[in-house]
Amino acid sequence: MTVATELPVVCSSMEELWHASKSLCAYRDKSARAKISQILILAVTWAIWLARNHLIFRGTPVYEENIWESIENFVKAWVKIP
Repeated sequence: MTVATELPVVCSSMEELWHASKSLCAYRDKSARAKISQILILAVTWAIWLARNHLIFRGTPVYEENIWESIENFVKAWVKIP
């Protein structure tokens, strides 16, 4: 478990990540920690999903660096970080 999010450090599948996200969203904690955790889970899931779709439907190669950049951009946009 991480101290900041109280989520497993490693999710071994998208299913585990999805269940962690659902349980965190169901928990009605409005603290900054809970909000950040929710945003991170959603950003990671969305970035992986988009990369998967680009690979399958466009044949675009998937690079880890691009996924991390997408995650960073989503988080900045969703929490209004300049």
